[in-house]
Amino acid sequence: MKTSSVAALALTALYERDSVLLEQKFQHLTAPNLKEIDTLLWNEEKRILKSRSIHDTNMNSSSSNNNDSNTSDADVNHCFDLMLLKNNDNHNRVLAQAVIRRLVFQGLGKFRNLYSIEEVEEALVSHTLPQHLQETLVQKYGDDTNNHNNNNSAAPNNKTWKDALDQLVKLSGRTLEELNDHAGTVHGLDKRKLWELILEHPMTAYEPFKCQHCGQVTVQDDATSTPQDNEKLGLSMVEPNGSEIGLRGGWFRGRPYSSTTIFQLKCTNCGEISRWYRSGHPKMLLNPSMGWGRLCGEQEDLRLHLASYLGIPIRMCLPLDWDHVWTEFLLPRTNDDSAHDTDGQDQTWDIRDDSARNFAVRLDEGIGSWTGVLAISPDPDWCQDVTNEYLSSENQNVHGRADSVHATKMPRYRELVEIAQRDTTGDSTQAKTVIGFILKRANWSPSEVSETMKRASTEYGSKEWWDLVDDDEASRII
Repeated sequence: MKTSSVAALALTALYERDSVLLEQKFQHLTAPNLKEIDTLLWNEEKRILKSRSIHDTNMNSSSSNNNDSNTSDADVNHCFDLMLLKNNDNHNRVLAQAVIRRLVFQGLGKFRNLYSIEEVEEALVSHTLPQHLQETLVQKYGDDTNNHNNNNSAAPNNKTWKDALDQLVKLSGRTLEELNDHAGTVHGLDKRKLWELILEHPMTAYEPFKCQHCGQVTVQDDATSTPQDNEKLGLSMVEPNGSEIGLRGGWFRGRPYSSTTIFQLKCTNCGEISRWYRSGHPKMLLNPSMGWGRLCGEQEDLRLHLASYLGIPIRMCLPLDWDHVWTEFLLPRTNDDSAHDTDGQDQTWDIRDDSARNFAVRLDEGIGSWTGVLAISPDPDWCQDVTNEYLSSENQNVHGRADSVHATKMPRYRELVEIAQRDTTGDSTQAKTVIGFILKRANWSPSEVSETMKRASTEYGSKEWWDLVDDDEASRII
């Protein structure tokens, strides 16, 4: 057996032996969890090497009368330790590859779990918008009815989100009849205009979780919050009651929660109880009720659903060692896009969110660093390590993301990211994890990361993220 395959075989053996433990450790890759993974993997590598050595020795003994039995166990162990040391580079690279594949698989899970066009349309009509929101839409977009002469005092036409979306379609230069089948596919620059309107619309706006009765107490998604902060705010975690729709896990206020967590707020202002949970179902993502949260994760889930509904190509951007996510959209180019990343002659990856486009600037927030950015898509060709793009401005790099006003800050931001990548503790990162360090110690280049991502996207659904060996090699695990 080639030494280069030992680490991959060991990872497969470990996962098949105790998948729950490995998932727990990989789920939150802190320095202590990485240390435990390293130890487990090294011990498994040594076990495989010993097993192969015994097998080879027995094979040699059967064909030779010269069986030297004078080698001590200490000598044998020392020999295996040297072999492991020699295999260390591969150990690090296999682990880096596994981490990347797991992140890609998690991202692709969101695409796989997209709801159907019919389900999204049902969600769009499921809520009657509150009166104040209907009036806000009239003030911002006008009254779209034919029965009123765009008189803002008239009864608002936007009774549901579907009404609001239909109005945006018209404002973009299209009519409902021009939508191509039920997917709502539109073409040309009208598609770009429509998507810009959607991203700026209250339908997709960020909404914090707050008291659903008086609206006076807001639960900020503060990554530095402590259990004491939650107690002072009146926030607690309770069990589901069975009425939840699309309940999912996720990060909130600086820590991960399971898919059975319900957040309950006892308002310190009015004393009433409010409940909220993280959901990926479009009906809950579009919930317009006062106090129902739509955080960045929910925003991106909703944008994924709407982009799929409208036929707009999209990919997800995931920063490493930072709790956030955003999306890039493949849209027709305009004259202003000459400095932006393109995919084809007439299209560009567009980021409408200023804070996402200028994600490097968030390094100045004082809450920690990120260590890279991955763009994930079901299309392998669109999977890419875009770290360099987000550490460059549009006037510095043809693919640069940041606005040119931030160009002079980029060298300092790049240095902060490199420092965080070398941090063995993860203390310098926002999530207190060490994914960037894992890639750094493996000397994994951006092109290697991108190739690993593309292969992971291709293999998603046919192989597991931890399966890095060929079938014939996997069958040889002892």
